[in-house]
Amino acid sequence: AGQVQQAVLNICINARDAMPQGGTLTMETENSVLGPEDVRTLVDIRPGAFVRISISDTGVGMDRETKQHMFDPFFTTKEKGTGLGLSLVYGIIKKHRGFIQAYSEPGKGSMFRVHLPACEDAEECGKTEQAPAATAGSGTVLVVDDEPLIRSLARDILKRYGYEVIIAEGGAQAVEMYRQFGEQISVVLLDMVMPEMDGREVFRSIRELDPAAKIIVSSGYSHDRDADYLLEQGAAGFVQKPYRMVELANALSEVLAR
Repeated sequence: AGQVQQAVLNICINARDAMPQGGTLTMETENSVLGPEDVRTLVDIRPGAFVRISISDTGVGMDRETKQHMFDPFFTTKEKGTGLGLSLVYGIIKKHRGFIQAYSEPGKGSMFRVHLPACEDAEECGKTEQAPAATAGSGTVLVVDDEPLIRSLARDILKRYGYEVIIAEGGAQAVEMYRQFGEQISVVLLDMVMPEMDGREVFRSIRELDPAAKIIVSSGYSHDRDADYLLEQGAAGFVQKPYRMVELANALSEVLAR
């Protein structure tokens, strides 16, 4: 549920940014049954019952080229965007065996429709899945990410597992924070893709301040060339985004135990 919430929030943030002068954001949910003809052009989607989440805005809309690339990693039309927002949304929805469709025209706003498989067994739906155990920890984590949603998610997870959290909204701020509070910072959770000062630059700058700094790098990709390079240069670990509670908590616990 946490990842689906993140996906919906990412779409809403995109909608907000598409309405700089204000506008209307509408969210609707409904049950939907799709037949063979409805899913004929969709890969790995079977007919059946779905829950549909529709999110629409009255913003600037998108042209044809933008629509063709909007789910591509690093594609963005924003001056300071990373291009990972809708890419993460796409990955989350696919991971939950669903699909997402977008409808938009320049000047006429946009609508995103997310379809997720519905639970058909009432007894199974009512069961509460126990979260896997993870090791609680202590210490201070510097979270470096330019995406507000990702920062918030990381902070909530880390606090839940007993960590103190310091937030940096970009690379330059992270380096300055480490310069001031490095002695109190146990580990750095560093995003690889940020405007102005990317993860490699931040890693290098922090290591110049403290060659023994423990830095965990993160990316929306399971195989990120820059992340692989930093691991070769001595980064303490790697965590893929979107964050999962147990994976993130265990990664920090493992690094801090060294």
